Formats: sequence, structure tokens, C-alpha cells
Amino acid sequence: MTQIVQHKLVQISILLLVALTTAVVSPATVRGALVMPDSYISKPKTRDLNTLPLQRIPNSWYLSGIPYQKQWENNCGPVTTNMVLGFYGIRLSQAYTANKLRPRRDDVSVSGLEMVNFSKIEYGLQGDVGYSGSLRTIEALISNNIPVIVLQPFKIGSDINHFRVVSGYNRTSRTFVIQDSILGKDLIWTYDYFLNLWKQRGRIYIAIYPPSKAKIVKQIRNSYDLPRKRLQLSELDMAQKAVRQAPQDPWVWLNLGRELYYSERYKDSYAAWNKALSLGLPRRALWYMPWPVYLLNELGLHEQAISLANQALQTIPASSELYYGRAIAYEAIGNNQAALRDLRTALAYAPYHPYYRQALREFMRRYR
Repeated sequence: MTQIVQHKLVQISILLLVALTTAVVSPATVRGALVMPDSYISKPKTRDLNTLPLQRIPNSWYLSGIPYQKQWENNCGPVTTNMVLGFYGIRLSQAYTANKLRPRRDDVSVSGLEMVNFSKIEYGLQGDVGYSGSLRTIEALISNNIPVIVLQPFKIGSDINHFRVVSGYNRTSRTFVIQDSILGKDLIWTYDYFLNLWKQRGRIYIAIYPPSKAKIVKQIRNSYDLPRKRLQLSELDMAQKAVRQAPQDPWVWLNLGRELYYSERYKDSYAAWNKALSLGLPRRALWYMPWPVYLLNELGLHEQAISLANQALQTIPASSELYYGRAIAYEAIGNNQAALRDLRTALAYAPYHPYYRQALREFMRRYR
């Protein structure tokens, strides 16, 4: 049977309030036909760095042409997209981009993949969502005149995710210049503070750029992104350490389950999920991490996946990730009518999500 790709979200796709976003990781196959698809800065110089060796990253760089926008509620995804597009001379209102990326007002999430796909379809730009970036990745992109969007918690200890634009750096002072749609423009953050936030979301970043820069972006990512497997092992080790330190905290068990899920240790992930449930997770838990629905599908527990998605949708009825996860379960048990309905609903909430589009096309081909 033909199978479709869906990506695991840090899932955060990557659910994201005040934001987005998708945390997407590696694809994995389920039993159904649908498949579960990171001071002072010198002004920019005029020379083009595309021809320079990567090791010659300048000591400092600042992108001065980014138009700052203050966000409305739940709108950091559209607004950070606007700031980057504005750098390339594409000036859009917040209302316009929000209507494109969040056509349903009760939808509080936008994923990085949607932001990239919107920029590609509407304006001919290219883009990537990276899941294991390094500080050098950011420096190299910025010094090649490419703003970088990062996914981080809103603040230390927060379970709310937030997109920010990095527009400059200084390697001597070890600082970044940040455009934050809530906190303000031209914020100066130390590398240590920035990294402490960033690593909590898998070092996810988004680069949107003209097609002429595709070659240099690929070279930068190949040279400076961290090996994904090594990063996963590090994140899993941190999650296990957190459980040892706070064994009665349901959130640390939820985080451990997520890391085990990304590592494809599904039975262990299921045990951690059940432990989190036994300790009393708040109802909003799946707002940010809908991966348990996909985990249940991986284990063939499709009826449980449907039940869990139903419960979560009572508190966040506009989650495209939950509708998609439920569609996988419905198709697996042969309820194709319900699967098609959920696929269409997921796409209605996230019209620029490439995997939902692909999933719906392939579903229609299978059952026409």
C-alpha cells in the first residue's frame, strides 16, 4: 500500500503557542497507509561572502534592513516570517500573513515548514528547517546576509514556544542581536543565554533565502550543523537526568517519552507516557507535544490514538497535528471517510503545510 510521509513534530510539529511551530524530526512508518511525516555589532560590509571559504566567517556582522514588527496574540510565526521577507524587500502586513498562515482564528500554531512553504509558493524564495544547528551555523548564515529564525521557549522554564529572528552577532563579546516580536528589537543576548534556550527546542532554526544562495546554505549546513544522532543522544541523556532529579514531575516524564519516541524506542516511550499520565498531566500538555497520538499509532493502538486526540481536541480544537494524527488512526482501522475529513481539516488549518498537502493527494489517489 502506498505510504505518505508525515514528520514528527518537537512537536512541537513542533504545537506552538504564541508562535507557532513544528518541531519536525525523522520520518517513521506506521501500520496505516498514512505515515507520520530547532553590545555593539559592526554594520554589514558591501562585499558578498558567497565566494569566501566558510572558515573565514567575519568576527561580527549585523543585518540592518530587517523591518521590526510587534505581534498580535499567537502571531509570532507570521510576524517573524514578515521580518525576514521584509529584509528581502517584500513588505507585508501582519494581518495579511496571519490570514495566509492562520486562516482560522482559533488556530494558534504555525510550523516552520509552513513558513518556508509560504515563502516559496508566494514569493519564489527557498528555505530550510534545520534541527541540529550550531552557533557557527547561525554566524555563517548571517554573515552571508541570511537572517535566521530560531525556535525557543519564550523564556527559561516556559512551556510556551516562540519564534525569534537573529540578525547579528559578535564573536568577541559572544553576543547575538535578536528581533523579538514581543520583547522588542535589537536585543543583545549572550551566546550562553541564547544557547540555554535554543537547546531546549532541539536547536531548530529556519533559513529563508533567494535561490541564488542555495549552494552556500547547503555548504553551511553540511559544515556546521551538529550530527543529528549525537544531538538526540545528548537530549535523551538530559531527559533521563531530569527524571532522576525530579521523579514526581509529570513534565519531565513527558519530555523523556518524547526523546525516546524520537529515538524510535516506542515501548520505552509508551512507559514514560503512562508514568506522566499517572502523575497528573495538565490538560494543555498535548498543546505543545502531540507526539503521544503518533506514538500510539506506531504501536498499532489506533483506537487509543483516536480517543487521545478526541480528548486533546476538546481543549485545543484547531490543532492540525492532532487532526492529522487522528486521520492516520482512522485510515488504519478502515474508517476512510473520517480519515479524509480529518486530512481536509488539518489542511484547512495549515494550508501551506507540505506534508498535509502530499498526504491528501496520495489519499485521494488510493481511494478514487
